[in-house]
Amino acid sequence: MTEECIVLEAKATGTPSTASNLARVQVMAYSGDAMSLPGLGLTVIDLAGMELPGRVVLLADHVNEVRNVCGSGTPEIRDGALWITGHIAKNTPAGLLVADLVASGIELQASVGAVVVEKTHVRAGKTIQVNGRSITASTSGLTLVTKSRLREVSVTPCGADDATQVQILAHRARESERTMPEQNVEEIRAAESERVTGIVRACRGKFPSIEEQAISDNWTVDKCELEVLRASRPRHIDHNITTNVVNGEHILKAAACRLLGTQDLAVKHFGEEITERSRQIGSLPELCRAALIVDGRQPEGNVNQIINAALSTTSLPAALGDILQKVLLDHYSRSPATWKSFCKEVDSQTFHPMKVIRGSMLGGVNSVPPGGELTHGVLAEEYGEVTPTTYGRIVGIDRRDIVNDNTGLFDQVAGELGRLAFSGLCDQVYGALQQTAGFFTEERTNLGGSKLDATALQAACTAMRIQRLEGHDLAIEPKCLLVPPELEYVAAELLRSVEVARNTSEADRLPTGNALSGTLRLIVEPRLSNTRLGGSTTAWYVLGDATAAPMVVAYVGGVRTPTVESFGFNHNPNVLAWQWRVYFDHGAAVHDWRAAYKSTGDE
Repeated sequence: MTEECIVLEAKATGTPSTASNLARVQVMAYSGDAMSLPGLGLTVIDLAGMELPGRVVLLADHVNEVRNVCGSGTPEIRDGALWITGHIAKNTPAGLLVADLVASGIELQASVGAVVVEKTHVRAGKTIQVNGRSITASTSGLTLVTKSRLREVSVTPCGADDATQVQILAHRARESERTMPEQNVEEIRAAESERVTGIVRACRGKFPSIEEQAISDNWTVDKCELEVLRASRPRHIDHNITTNVVNGEHILKAAACRLLGTQDLAVKHFGEEITERSRQIGSLPELCRAALIVDGRQPEGNVNQIINAALSTTSLPAALGDILQKVLLDHYSRSPATWKSFCKEVDSQTFHPMKVIRGSMLGGVNSVPPGGELTHGVLAEEYGEVTPTTYGRIVGIDRRDIVNDNTGLFDQVAGELGRLAFSGLCDQVYGALQQTAGFFTEERTNLGGSKLDATALQAACTAMRIQRLEGHDLAIEPKCLLVPPELEYVAAELLRSVEVARNTSEADRLPTGNALSGTLRLIVEPRLSNTRLGGSTTAWYVLGDATAAPMVVAYVGGVRTPTVESFGFNHNPNVLAWQWRVYFDHGAAVHDWRAAYKSTGDE
């Protein structure tokens, strides 16, 4: 049974605001210092990582209801603090209450409503530099919000940040009212009301920044209408980008990079000059206009028609697809791949099972007497197999998000696709390690049952070092200790302790150094205790490095990164969205059992 979704739309109507029901307001919403928040403890928001909207609503007590709207303002970062400059609407119950309280001398504070995108924990006692100041973490540490999005600012009696403040500013027109006759005051009020009404009518709710500046700076209605006319005109896009097709396509791609918030990638792939020229394209609709120009077509019609036409070109889909691939690979390459320490990576030309020779297949060479025959190694017994498979996903961005110029969604899509591709490969590697029967056995001397301690770890390393084939020493060196998070601190103590304690009466005659210190690289992988992948909280592994190849990862056609393909609105008539398809051909399998040791940790 499908879930029905009903969307109701209504046009908001009302009378224009006048000078008598608008009060200028200046709010320090956040001082930039540490504050105590429920669920996060002592917290600092890094204002350098806060995404600010063009206009932010002022609420009363974070209540997201129309009746609790106080007003709105423009946010800005100033001197390491977040300030909001705007107006209190005294024709709303909440706005009138706030204005009256401040007029009565009651000091109100502000509170920030923001979405936490990324955060990190700062250990106790550490001092960090943020918002232009030095802040030291308390005994319980500190939460540092490195990336966030401002949603709203609320006026409250007491804020989490005690340094916040709300100030109602006197309007310039009021200064002269006290000394003028009553008749002149009424005339001024009527003229000001007419001016504000004209400004509101000219802006039509589409140019809030112009409306705010026109009211506060005492613009005439004619000046406001002129600024609205200028802002309404489409930004000029230099038609010279078509003089060189390659440059035109590069400018499109550089502009797409910038709109995705990755200007460093634009400079890296296209250079400073192309990136600078791409600055004439400042939004997604403008990117669509530029794509039509690059294709030799004249942008005509309204925004929707231009977007639809641009998405049917070859230039725009190619540009967006190429840039999304670059952003995805950037996210993918920055993801930590713990398995690269012990997996041998190979290339396959097909999806058929691929035979991979084990490095220890021959063991050694034998002497050959004069006229004698060389001995044979049995290849059939000393190879492993790995079978690549295709993994993929389709995601889309609604056409309305392109019209609304929601550029942030593109970066989110790229990051999510990169994360999915990386996570899928990691799942396959660790699933193969934990769900393969017959690879770890007592007969092969690469399976134990002891809990992780110094004695068991020494035994595992020794078992790997003395692996032999036909009497020849293979000289496989243990390199990695692989554990689930539940064993992380036990493993760290074994490998990083400088000394060990001796419980014996002859302790003064025995060395106290830790023989295991620094011998193995510690790898902590949460998938090892994931029951979906056959994991265990007690099992641990000792592995050789990638050259010893305890495991192999195979890619098809030498493509070792995910592939992204993009499709316009016309690709699927049933879906009105811009779509991307990401797929990745890879396979993973256990390989040389002599370079791998497992302990179940049950004993």
